[in-house]
Amino acid sequence: MTQHTFNHILDPFTRAAMEGPAQNVDRTYLSTIIDDCYLHLQADYDNLDLPLEVYAARGEALDLAHEAYTDERHGACHEHLRTFFTV
Repeated sequence: MTQHTFNHILDPFTRAAMEGPAQNVDRTYLSTIIDDCYLHLQADYDNLDLPLEVYAARGEALDLAHEAYTDERHGACHEHLRTFFTV
């Protein structure tokens, strides 16, 4: 099993949310993280040095996180967001 770190996340609240268990993350804050991830994904789109596979994997993880959030599956949303940050 690979242990991922989230030291590359600059926002301390987002980093703490991704490092900790899902039940410690407020639903409202999950929404904020999803919104921020869409901004990151836009920056990824503009980054010509980023491999297409990485961009696609982040986009898929974010879509799954948003879907889980909408379905009120907050643990699954948290896991998909963690995937977004570890791709």
